[in-house]
Amino acid sequence: MKQLFYLLLAATLFACSSQDGTLENNQPQDNPAPAGKYYAVALDLQGEVADFTVTQEPLTKVEGEPTNDLYVINVYSKPAAGGSYTQYAYGTFDRTGGMVVNLLEGNLYQFKVTLVKDAKDKLVWRNDSTYDWSGGSNVSLLNRFVLKTWIESSYGATLRSIFLKDGSLGGNPILDRYYGEVTDYEPVENGKIAMDLYRTVFGARVNVTGLEEGQLHFQMSSGTGIVISADSVYTPDNIHQLYYFDDVVNFVERGEEQTESIGLAVTWTNAAGDRTVNIYSGNFTATRLKRTIFNVTLRQGAMNPGDMEFNIMQEDITDGETIDLEGTINGGEDVEITPGA
Repeated sequence: MKQLFYLLLAATLFACSSQDGTLENNQPQDNPAPAGKYYAVALDLQGEVADFTVTQEPLTKVEGEPTNDLYVINVYSKPAAGGSYTQYAYGTFDRTGGMVVNLLEGNLYQFKVTLVKDAKDKLVWRNDSTYDWSGGSNVSLLNRFVLKTWIESSYGATLRSIFLKDGSLGGNPILDRYYGEVTDYEPVENGKIAMDLYRTVFGARVNVTGLEEGQLHFQMSSGTGIVISADSVYTPDNIHQLYYFDDVVNFVERGEEQTESIGLAVTWTNAAGDRTVNIYSGNFTATRLKRTIFNVTLRQGAMNPGDMEFNIMQEDITDGETIDLEGTINGGEDVEITPGA
């Protein structure tokens, strides 16, 4: 007898109400499954995403309340006898009830899952069920799996540069993101897939003193830019996605910290906009789940007409040490970010 494979997700997250899925969006999948034997298996999400629970009860449609988050799931398959993985199914979800997909006996499967927190507020939504994933790539919120191939820039879980509501499109967006994958899963009766979702972010805080006129521009080479004005009390303290976020599984398996070198340019522009001073140009190292604090001190009167001096101090930086620099900027203290915070 043919059986359905039930991929089950149930979670209690920081949920917000959204649109309800239509009846047709709650159907398991578009294409009829090929003949063969299927197994009922549960996907157990765990790791750095808190408060996930798993139900063993088979579901025939996506249930549960919509959340403010977005799940993008890609499923690949290959014959158990050998070969390469090819696209098998994909799905996009805004709720954490049951997710249903058919897995055929005799194949091995790979799952790639990304979770974008607060996606309803971060991404560009054309309407309640269509969003822009990569800049000009409109994607449907399906709340179901589709058994067919997909375009990576539209439905790829490993897409690095995604389009945000603020107009940015870069490799280190201000975004809280998770990733996990399972490879070479062979479906068995009453089986269970244990998948860890890892938080794939770093923190960056910019402390500025002595900014009495104009603006400070803090620009990462990945496209992320922050502007601080003299009359602002704003202290940038953001969570950024790592560009190579999908490498997190390999780093965790090796027991290593995941780091990434990111280019950075810091400039000051006067209030009239006709004078710019380069304060810092170079790289800094971002570390997963750690926050780097940048302290920028502009000397009293240094931005007035006349001679301007910016001293660059270079020395070894150790964990827990903050380097205060006058007239320049550099990496500082690494402070842990609590997963799920």
